[in-house]
Amino acid sequence: MDNKLICYVEDLHMGWTDAHGDQPAAEAIRDLLTEQAWLSSRKRRWRGIEDVSIFACMASNAPETARVSKRVLHRFHLIALDEPLADTLQARLGGQAGRMVTEWPSIVQPHAPRIAAALADICVRVFGHLKPTPMKAHYTFSWRDAGRVLMGMQMIETNSLKRQADVMKLLYHECYRNFGDRLLMAHDRSWFTQALYEVCREHFSVVDALEAAPDNQSTKGAAKAPDGSAGEEADKKRKEQFLWPIKDPEELYYSRWNQEVEGFYMEVDNVAEIGKVIEASLERYNDSNERVRLDLILFNKLSREMLKILRVLATPGGHLINVAMKGFGMSSVMRLATFAVGHQLTELDVCEGLTDEEWHNELRRATMACGEEAKPLTLLVDEYKMLRPEMYSDLECLLKNHVASEIVRKPDVTQALTGIFQQQDSEQKTEQPEGDTYADDDLSAEQQAEKAR
Repeated sequence: MDNKLICYVEDLHMGWTDAHGDQPAAEAIRDLLTEQAWLSSRKRRWRGIEDVSIFACMASNAPETARVSKRVLHRFHLIALDEPLADTLQARLGGQAGRMVTEWPSIVQPHAPRIAAALADICVRVFGHLKPTPMKAHYTFSWRDAGRVLMGMQMIETNSLKRQADVMKLLYHECYRNFGDRLLMAHDRSWFTQALYEVCREHFSVVDALEAAPDNQSTKGAAKAPDGSAGEEADKKRKEQFLWPIKDPEELYYSRWNQEVEGFYMEVDNVAEIGKVIEASLERYNDSNERVRLDLILFNKLSREMLKILRVLATPGGHLINVAMKGFGMSSVMRLATFAVGHQLTELDVCEGLTDEEWHNELRRATMACGEEAKPLTLLVDEYKMLRPEMYSDLECLLKNHVASEIVRKPDVTQALTGIFQQQDSEQKTEQPEGDTYADDDLSAEQQAEKAR
């Protein structure tokens, strides 16, 4: 058969480097490219490999310690991609924003080009100014952050968008959460706040005073009272929609926790009063969980942090690193946040002297819970319990590829699929009208799992 296997290798330059400065993984790829074979260390002979091509990617700005050797690179055909132009990036973001606003009210849909232009502008400014340093190693911004901004905007309750100011505030908030929450230094936060203000002023029609608001030609012929008061009042009300709507960026929050309709992603009207909503959720948690009760002392700073955590957990595929002092109470906060968003919480049980097999069994237990339960899983990992670099590598593989490499076994997959099909069968039986039949009704859940696998 004329079949060919193409192996995709991401981040070729990120392979492990030994004490001699060599990258064993890259050298194994070089053996494949030069000899069309791999050396079997167990049988101590070459094993021929045919019809296999390697498609690899690497960064052009990799540090000196992560460079791929020339004897490996000269075996590849190299294609260098330049930094994309601003017009190209804006067009790509414009397409994503255009698809996003199709679910929004028609009165705010025309603002999609402004969203794309403003988002591209702030990304270029952040990439150019906020560079990673040894003290700020987590300042690793990329165009994936722009996608996270749009993903956060998609969670909005569309009925809350009624005018241009609502769209701009939503974009401002998502940019502030994705970029601003990562900044440690006060001068970096001040610069970013000013840059975001300038970008929104440039791409949206907003002013700081009513006198600078644009005139509306449609109101010139409107009827006025003899003293002109009615016309002045209508003109003032119309111009208010162009006023800068954000008084304090630190007080702007969108959340599913809000005073009006809890469960819908909307702007929090009064952040100072959000503690009452959190207390109500805390009472529901303690009423539903008799074994473990949470005794949280809520204060303004903690309430704001909980709003940020809840937003990340509610985002599809949202992952979070929380930087805080030990004893701050973040474990209790995570339990309450996962309960509010409807996730199940699993904490890895890691202790001193844990072997690799025991670590993989612990990961297997956590990943199996995703298939056995009908709720999304939030995996809680304590940095102080991560004993070896290999543990971070396993978690990285799980986050990037959504696959736990060499962790989940064939019986585990069959067991998880069996649980999924049993849940589907129970749901179908409750929804199936009398007289309807299904093609796989005669198969057991185990047989259906084996068929799907």
